[in-house]
Amino acid sequence: MHIGPAKEGNEKMFYQTGDQIGITLVRIEIEDFKRIRKLSIRLSPITAIVGGNTSGKSSALQAAQLGISIIQAITKPDPMTGADPFLKSVPNDAVLYRPTENLLDLRRGAAASQKKGYSISYFGVKSNGEEKQIKIVIMRGKNANLSIKREGDDCFAATLASRDKPFAILSPGLSGIPLREE
Repeated sequence: MHIGPAKEGNEKMFYQTGDQIGITLVRIEIEDFKRIRKLSIRLSPITAIVGGNTSGKSSALQAAQLGISIIQAITKPDPMTGADPFLKSVPNDAVLYRPTENLLDLRRGAAASQKKGYSISYFGVKSNGEEKQIKIVIMRGKNANLSIKREGDDCFAATLASRDKPFAILSPGLSGIPLREE
């Protein structure tokens, strides 16, 4: 399956998804999200996050899943035009998983602005050992939309955004978190 062409120099490049790339997530980094200043989580086939109350366990899982949902929301393939398949901004409600009503409020210390936001990075390794990375920075856009800046490998982002074989963060302890935490 292809996610559509994007211009890279003078040539067109197709983003492949799912098993065609064979990527394993090995690390997630979170910065300025809720009470988390900076956190790096190394992943294995089963990763347990252990800590006391209010230590950031749930926030780390929320950030990890939110980043995937944002990447899915900004990925809009258009194979006919060859345009960049990634949007630069989306409305808040275009993101399927939202740990709170307004995603801009999740920035550590104060709501995200047009100059300051929060970031979520994913690091993966292909089956051939090649390392991949994608970082998204979430800030306030025009008309209260989310402005999304991405840095890194677009093929990796397209893999994370796959609707056929979606990535997800299994977080059974989060099933009961309400829309607004009190």
